[in-house]
Amino acid sequence: MLEYVKKITLTATSITKDDLDGLRSVSWTDREILDIALVSAYYCFRCRLADGLCVELDDDRTDEELLEEIERRRLTVIR
Repeated sequence: MLEYVKKITLTATSITKDDLDGLRSVSWTDREILDIALVSAYYCFRCRLADGLCVELDDDRTDEELLEEIERRRLTVIR
């Protein structure tokens, strides 16, 4: 599972059916594989978005707070 997560994070386009079959062969269900992919992709997206907007991530902040900060910064730039 961790190798799959690493591939999603670093080289998602290199994932093949064999990767999924490998997870299934050690008893991961399709639903669990989907959950792994969703969570991994979400964190990649979240970090890249924050990096791209120079927003520091803080584990104590919620996504809603981060989105509010991004919106405040957007409004500041527009004005």
